[in-house]
Amino acid sequence: AVARNAGFAKTVVYDSVGNHEELLRVLVAREQERAMRDVAAAMPALPFGGPEDLLGNGLTALLSSVRQHPATWRLILLPADGAPPVLREDVDRSREQLREQLEPIVKWGLETLGAADIDAEVATLALLATVENAIRITLSDPDRFPAERLAEFGRALVRRVA
Repeated sequence: AVARNAGFAKTVVYDSVGNHEELLRVLVAREQERAMRDVAAAMPALPFGGPEDLLGNGLTALLSSVRQHPATWRLILLPADGAPPVLREDVDRSREQLREQLEPIVKWGLETLGAADIDAEVATLALLATVENAIRITLSDPDRFPAERLAEFGRALVRRVA
């Protein structure tokens, strides 16, 4: 399908990328780069406002990107049954990189809220799981779960921690 959509013969495509698995890896890498750009664009520049606005505004921006590029996010978070292990491995690797980038921000937020006793690594993992689920429900039922509703939920969680 890739060769047909690009207007090339299969042999041309496979000669340039090697094999089916390598083609998949290249395509997934491209979509992951787009997703990571979306995540980076959703993060405000330093200095941050308060943790509540950081999370709420970040979620709003990210979920707007999800609506603009749903195929990218479906590939990453809702892969088809039987997706090759290489896809999961690449997604897991990107998730770990994102966790490493977010953990200092989460730690800052917890300290700002007077909640430094909460484990920042565990809180970061919980935040990632919550954001991934927000993306999934945005993809599966966008009318029921608009970005504003999910962002307000995130703000409310931060207020409760405070």
